[in-house]
Amino acid sequence: MLTVKILLSALLVGGVSVVGRRWPALGGVAAATPFVSVLSLCFLYVETGDCRRASQFSVAAGAGAVASAGALLALALLLRGGVRFSVALAVAAGAFVLVNLLLSRCLARGF
Repeated sequence: MLTVKILLSALLVGGVSVVGRRWPALGGVAAATPFVSVLSLCFLYVETGDCRRASQFSVAAGAGAVASAGALLALALLLRGGVRFSVALAVAAGAFVLVNLLLSRCLARGF
């Protein structure tokens, strides 16, 4: 089963990067779709049969998507503003971690 997971994940990432090279906007949209999250959720449920665990995973994946959106928008703005790629990427990664931590604390109280 691990081999199947690795192959499917690699195919998804590879496919998105190929599409993104040719059509950056379409690649971005493809990267933003929840293919990996949903695939991981399916594997989790098939392996455990635990709906509560699947629910917790879904909430955390949603929080991660919000954090990712913020980080990616920050990255785009920084790059358009002339910030070096490596610096912009580091700032965006920091923003992702910060937003994710804040969301995790909020969600821990309600879920």
